[in-house]
Formats: sequence, C-alpha cells, structure tokens
Amino acid sequence: MRTIKIHVSTAAAVLALLLSTSASAQTRALTADDYARAEKFLGYNTNRLVLHVAAQPTWVGDERFWYRTTTENGTEFFQVEAATGARTPAFDQAKVAAALSTASRSNYAAYRLPFNQFEFSTDRKSISFNAGGSQWTCDVAGARCESSGLFSASSAIATMASQKRSSVSFASVSVGSIMSASSTISGK
Repeated sequence: MRTIKIHVSTAAAVLALLLSTSASAQTRALTADDYARAEKFLGYNTNRLVLHVAAQPTWVGDERFWYRTTTENGTEFFQVEAATGARTPAFDQAKVAAALSTASRSNYAAYRLPFNQFEFSTDRKSISFNAGGSQWTCDVAGARCESSGLFSASSAIATMASQKRSSVSFASVSVGSIMSASSTISGK
C-alpha cells in the first residue's frame, strides 16, 4: 500500500511541474497576425466549407419536422417523419424558385433561395417566408407564389441577422418602417 502512495504522489508532483512549465511557456503576447490567423477558423469563415450539417429542426405538429442543410448543390430543405425517419424534400425547390422569380421579378436559383426559415400552412400545402422586404406564400408544388405585402422592419432585422445578410439587402425595407421600428424599440 505504501508503494502505491509514493507512486501517486510522485505522479502528482511531476504533473504539477509539467503544468507550471507549460503555463509559463504560454505567456507570450499575442499579435494582430495571431488574431487574424485565428479568425480564419471562426464559424462565419468556415461554415460554408462544412456540408451536410443539419440546422436546428423546426417541428410541424407532433409527428414531423423540417430542417435546412448545406449540400454540394447549395441549401436544401427536408422534412422528416419522426416515427419512421423517412426524409423527403420539404417542397419542390426548383419550382418554388421559378415561381418566386416570376412573382418577384427577380432571379432565384433552386438551391440559393432568399430565405432560411419558413412556416408550413396548417394543411402543409404551402409555405410562408420573408424575402425581399415582403411576406411570401408559395404552394409546395411551386405552381405559384404570392406576396402579402411588406413585413415590418423588426422582422427584416431579425431575418437578416439570422441569414447574416450584408447591409445592401436592408435597402428593400422602407425608411418609414425603419423609423417606426426604431421608435418602438427605443420607446420614443
């Protein structure tokens, strides 16, 4: 028993010596180049390099959820039947992109849609989302998309924050709605 106690205390002393030596070796000052090198590995620089990682699932009722993932094609949306694990496309992305392009007079590609979040209708036959300063509803088959008008500046800010859009995208929100939201937020 005495031999074991000696070995444990010796190991503890060696470990303490190693830790104190390595801690003192790490006290050099970091430079701007060190920070720039480290920044290359932050999420906003590396996320686009990682494929097939599902974003947070959004439950639709008790039995299904949808999620978004980045693939070799771009962003894809899937729905999953929880009980069976069966995965299917959440909607026809190519047809929704075409219908949205026509309705908005813009050009959207199937795997580069202008939204990351959407809501299914109660009957799951259409989806609603914010894009280009408007609230849109498209049927999941992609036959048509309709705008139900402008969404609020606070919704625009939340959407852009979640999509990490540049400030150029913000131009689609009206100045009046920004001022209104800004007054509401600041309490004036």
